[in-house]
Amino acid sequence: MTIVDLKEIATKFKERPLPGRKLYIWHGSKEKLLDYLPPDNVRELDILQIAPQGGIDESTQIRKRVKKAIVQKLEEYILNLRGQQILVVLNVYLLARYKVPLSSFYEIYFSDKTMVILVVLKGKVDIRLPTYVSFEDNATLKYLKKVLPEEHKSNVIEEV
Repeated sequence: MTIVDLKEIATKFKERPLPGRKLYIWHGSKEKLLDYLPPDNVRELDILQIAPQGGIDESTQIRKRVKKAIVQKLEEYILNLRGQQILVVLNVYLLARYKVPLSSFYEIYFSDKTMVILVVLKGKVDIRLPTYVSFEDNATLKYLKKVLPEEHKSNVIEEV
């Protein structure tokens, strides 16, 4: 999928609901993505802002609490839905880090009036890590591509 395709879909979506579940992965900066979207239809969900803070050190518990926080926000957004809405999801690296499934988006949020764009920041981490720490730049993108249903596998857009 290309940027032109996404812009065309977003423009049509602004005018009227579109059938089907619409999930995209944007590999680039949030600012550049927002330049392509109609601002009146955009709502942001920052997973880092809703994630549990402190007191949990087990991955399974973190995964459950992050998923629960996402569910609560999606339910709130659906209840207050007015017209079409493009949900731009930020800090999705937490989904990959704690293996949080995308099922909440499918079960709660998707309709003809909703679209989800998961923002995966592009670029290398510019820090020196100890030799015993391994860091994979594209781990988030790899995880999301793995958990996407077949219908959305080609919905990855690279910022140019």
